Amino acid sequence: MMFKQLTALAALSLLAACATAPSAYGPSAGPGDPGFSQTQIENTRFRVTYTGTSGDSMQRVQDFALVRAAELTLERGHEWFIVTNRHATKSRAGGTGLSIGAGFGGGGSGFGLGANRSFSGRAETEASLEIVLGSGSIPNNGNAHDARAVLLNLRPASI
Repeated sequence: MMFKQLTALAALSLLAACATAPSAYGPSAGPGDPGFSQTQIENTRFRVTYTGTSGDSMQRVQDFALVRAAELTLERGHEWFIVTNRHATKSRAGGTGLSIGAGFGGGGSGFGLGANRSFSGRAETEASLEIVLGSGSIPNNGNAHDARAVLLNLRPASI
């Protein structure tokens, strides 16, 4: 009976260790890694992408993409941005598994317990925005965002 309890405890510990926490806001270390990246398309047109982990909700990832768009807008000396295109995906790349095995023979027996974590290098959750930067009067457009207001309302307190 004690063996079964230890096995169950080990299995729960392994699964807890493999749980993915939400990503911290910041730049991506490389393709598929959590964080933001941007590509300049034209003088005032950019593609901003935020890649999250399986621990991030789609809303969190979309909010972080907007935060980066607002930061980029202000860094470039502008006041507002318009989202001209947006795309969000949630994939099931990678995963966690648990294996249990038993073997008998040759006058002995054995039992094994293992865990695995698959890392495919692809994002689990990603939001991408194409934005155009602007200054002056903000257009009366549902896709136009005041950069300072976005930061005030969506920027994580930890940054």
